[in-house]
Amino acid sequence: PPPPPPPPPPPPPSFFFNDTSTTEIYTLSLHDALPIFQRAGQDPVKWIKRLAGREDMVHLKDYRIYFPDGQPTPEIFHKEQCIQFAEIGEGNLDMKAIIEASVEGGAIYLPIEQDQTYGKDPFDCIRTSVKNICDMGFEKYL
Repeated sequence: PPPPPPPPPPPPPSFFFNDTSTTEIYTLSLHDALPIFQRAGQDPVKWIKRLAGREDMVHLKDYRIYFPDGQPTPEIFHKEQCIQFAEIGEGNLDMKAIIEASVEGGAIYLPIEQDQTYGKDPFDCIRTSVKNICDMGFEKYL
């Protein structure tokens, strides 16, 4: 008998915006890991590359360090939330390298989440993330 046909190629990666507090898609997911890796002094890109081929989803979150006007003092960490979730590309994670490593590693799903908008219109935040993703050269995945 003839050999079985090869499996179909995986679908191309795609971004989607999701309320991940109520819905999750799991195979192997780096859920919320990117900011956690960075806060732990690790390079998220190296971890994505290390897990290449084993994650179908890399959950994209960016964050920034925010200080109110004036000189920061040690008390600021108790009074204010200095670590803020940011629109993709507006924070301090290297989102272009993270997305590239995710796609190269075989990720199919790239959900985007921004836990808080800090008074901004959520749709403006989505527009900013989409614009930044396009400016990074990933518009074909939207």
